[in-house]
Formats: sequence, structure tokens, C-alpha cells
Amino acid sequence: MNWSSQELNQVLGEMMRSDDASYRELAQQVSTILAEEMPVIPVVFYTQQVSVNQRVQNFQFDPFENNYRVSEMYLAQ
Repeated sequence: MNWSSQELNQVLGEMMRSDDASYRELAQQVSTILAEEMPVIPVVFYTQQVSVNQRVQNFQFDPFENNYRVSEMYLAQ
């Protein structure tokens, strides 16, 4: 693709040296730069919904849908 952005590289460098307070603001800047400059258009978005019974304990949501750690879940009495 051969795409690069000096501004993006600068902000990423600042993120590496930042504290927690400024990290989120810099991350937002990165997202904005990518959305405005990157030569790729996302074509698919979806939302994931999960329902879990209150009796199920130790449920861990996995946003990547790779592993819900079923072996670590149990039912409360």
C-alpha cells in the first residue's frame, strides 16, 4: 500500500511516552488521523450481543469471539 503519515508517526511516538491522562486524547487523535487519511474504507461493521443468565458465574465476554472460557464458568445455586 506504501502509505505513511508523519503526523501519525509523531502522535504514536507521543503516546509511547505519555501518561494515562494524555494517552486517551492521543489515542483519539490517532483514530481521527486514520479515519481521515488512511486509504482503506471499512466495508463491514457489526454489533455483538450476548445474553447470560444471572446464575452463570465467572462469565468473561470475549469481543473477538475466540474463547468464552466455558471451562471456568459455573452455575450458582
